[in-house]
Amino acid sequence: MEIKAGHTEPPLVRLVFSVLWNELKETIGSAPTATLLRRAIIISQDTCPVLARIIIEKNGREYRYEVPAEADLDPQTCDQIGDFVDTVLALLARLTGNVLVRQLLSNPLIRQLSEKEQ
Repeated sequence: MEIKAGHTEPPLVRLVFSVLWNELKETIGSAPTATLLRRAIIISQDTCPVLARIIIEKNGREYRYEVPAEADLDPQTCDQIGDFVDTVLALLARLTGNVLVRQLLSNPLIRQLSEKEQ
């Protein structure tokens, strides 16, 4: 991943996952968000192994997630998180069309990481 002008370090995995989770949860709810992100993790975990350690579980009526703290310590993982973002966007486009993809890409961090915008 190439860091754009004005950014001095790669975005943290926990931050990226949090942005995706919160943006999607607000629009489609926690259960569909959990399902979509679990699927993206399964697809992406071979190229970004730390994703397999993210916990997504039901907590009462809602879902919650936990990203291991060490995810942010590995520079290679931080480099690979852009591929995960593109996987999420591709799944979302396939399931819902481009409206939600455009909404996610309006977030500067997601736009920075996505190959779809380059």
